[in-house]
Amino acid sequence: MYTYEKIEERIINGKKVTVIIRANTPSQSAIKRCVETMSMILVQVEQRQNQKNSKVLLHNLKRG
Repeated sequence: MYTYEKIEERIINGKKVTVIIRANTPSQSAIKRCVETMSMILVQVEQRQNQKNSKVLLHNLKRG
């Protein structure tokens, strides 16, 4: 079952045809899961970047 379905009549090459447009759109729970996943990924990227910056800072402090 599609979550979106639209039926149109169009003239194509001089003939009247019925065009059916069907699409699956994500549910609210699917959108929520996607947002939660993206948020977790962003947090992990920020943590890795902070660790990398800390290592560079520590290395620079040791050098001089």
